[in-house]
Amino acid sequence: RGDGHSDAVLSVAWAPRGASRVLASGGKDTNIIEWRLEGSALKVGRTYAGHRDWVTQVAYHPDGSRLASASWDFNVKVWDARTGAELHVLSGHSGAISGCAWSEDGARLVSASFDGSLKLWDAAQGAPITTMEGHRQRLNGCAWARAGGLIVSCADDCTVRLWDSVAGTEVTTLHGHSDSIRACAFSPAKKQIVSASEDCTVKVWDALAHRETSGHSQRVNGACFAEDGEHLLTASRDATVRMWDGGAVRPLKVFEGGRNASALNAVLITRNGKRVVAASDSGALLLWANTDEPGTPKVLGGHTKSVRDLALSPFSHTLVSASWDNTLRVWRTSDGIDSSPLLGHTDWVNACAHHPTMEVVASASHDRSVKLWDIASGRSRCTATLAGHENWVLCCAFSGDGSRVVSGGYDATTVVWDAERGRALWDARAHTKRVNGVAFANDDRFMVSTGDDGAVLVHDMRTREVASRFFCKGAGTCVAVDSTGSKICVTDSLGNVHVLRVCA
Repeated sequence: RGDGHSDAVLSVAWAPRGASRVLASGGKDTNIIEWRLEGSALKVGRTYAGHRDWVTQVAYHPDGSRLASASWDFNVKVWDARTGAELHVLSGHSGAISGCAWSEDGARLVSASFDGSLKLWDAAQGAPITTMEGHRQRLNGCAWARAGGLIVSCADDCTVRLWDSVAGTEVTTLHGHSDSIRACAFSPAKKQIVSASEDCTVKVWDALAHRETSGHSQRVNGACFAEDGEHLLTASRDATVRMWDGGAVRPLKVFEGGRNASALNAVLITRNGKRVVAASDSGALLLWANTDEPGTPKVLGGHTKSVRDLALSPFSHTLVSASWDNTLRVWRTSDGIDSSPLLGHTDWVNACAHHPTMEVVASASHDRSVKLWDIASGRSRCTATLAGHENWVLCCAFSGDGSRVVSGGYDATTVVWDAERGRALWDARAHTKRVNGVAFANDDRFMVSTGDDGAVLVHDMRTREVASRFFCKGAGTCVAVDSTGSKICVTDSLGNVHVLRVCA
């Protein structure tokens, strides 16, 4: 027990490593007190005086040589922990500072403020590096991952946010609390985040849920995972398909469209992994052998306008294509022979999806409808028309059990449909611009969507609320989910590929 403070103590921190029997505390009396643990007794040591208001956070440098303190006087101070001398005053916030944390190497500091911002500082020079904004209300805390460049913050806006400390940009927003979040921290392995809220709950979040890469020179229009989930393919306006390691998201190979190639809008890989198929703006399908050095693709003709999407049958050697010639076609993957076109839409067909257990296909069209097709019989037929969007329908997907379909449209709305009864179950209007990609994830517990507003929204299917959100650097163009439903790829208009993991 120590009796050095004259008012409430708000923060305490152990000195690291060799000085592990030393700690510091900060309080409402504006002082920071150093303590030494001698046996079972705390002995008052040095007092650091200089703040003009409550000291809300104290944090030791990783090597114990310096001490940082955050205060309601709008300043962070850096002290020499050996001499007690004040080294720097970090000024720039326009509100009380609720927290501060060191980077793993001790070169930088981050501070969280009631002004709604985080600031990064050069700890050696005492100079500002950048300001990170995104929270809508005052911040109550921040923490820096012990490895990597992630920072976490929490605020009165009921959100936890992850930040890239190198780029100074937001990585993702975690929704789930219903009241102010008072504290947040990383696990020692930095794989998880814990948050504590005034809603009387503690939540644990996955901190490693996002990886990003780039390689395409233009907009990425489509993506798919291989059956094993270990490989990811993307199709781009730059007329190439790229294959990536699905975990580390590192490039593996490039499939070139060949001379006079057009923009590619969608891609898939056959279940045995031997063939890669892409949808072209020229109206053709491009078919490659998946070899170490992919050669010139076989060109499959049939559509008369741009092919916008592809869907692979889960159990037969067929795929479906959707085109701006208002039709869908069914193709054999073995030899590229197609059937008669599926007629019924009165405008461009923008997307298609295959039922997981039946020979049923969903299609999304500029005619503002989603149609369901029975393609099992020799004569394919439309079995249902789902009407409800107020504008063009741009994307669609089946749930993992096939009982539901989700669609997204130019009306910035996602609609979840009962696939058996052909009626709308509910709609979400969380996007501010057109929705370009939708998918179900994690055993259908979540619905994921992205669009021109750059947002990736993860909806909880039980509560029908946005459980988490992430922002692409450009407009979100496509959503693809691996066979386990836990790994999601989102592509954007700037050529970036984002891989996220959705946790229960």
